[in-house]
Amino acid sequence: MKAQVLLPKVFNFPFTYNSNIKIKIGDIVKVRQNPITRSLEVINLTERRIGAKLVENFAQDITPKEELEKYHKAIRNRNENKFQGRPSKKERKLINQFMELGGK
Repeated sequence: MKAQVLLPKVFNFPFTYNSNIKIKIGDIVKVRQNPITRSLEVINLTERRIGAKLVENFAQDITPKEELEKYHKAIRNRNENKFQGRPSKKERKLINQFMELGGK
């Protein structure tokens, strides 16, 4: 069956395209999601696009735990670096107070 492949926003590909790849039940589909490669096993086929909530009826995530740990580590690192850059108004007030105390 020529299948329509939907790569959801989870995989940073918010579009659908027609594929020449023949997908069968039991096939393993690998999708690159930086910094890991997700592995999905096809458990059912559909002729049309489906919502994200229904994907679990058609594909089972069989990504190794080591890969998922890499993903969670990358998310944690991204959140730790979130507050770098320009200080907020509250942070600027604290910096100014600190500098005034140091100058006296």
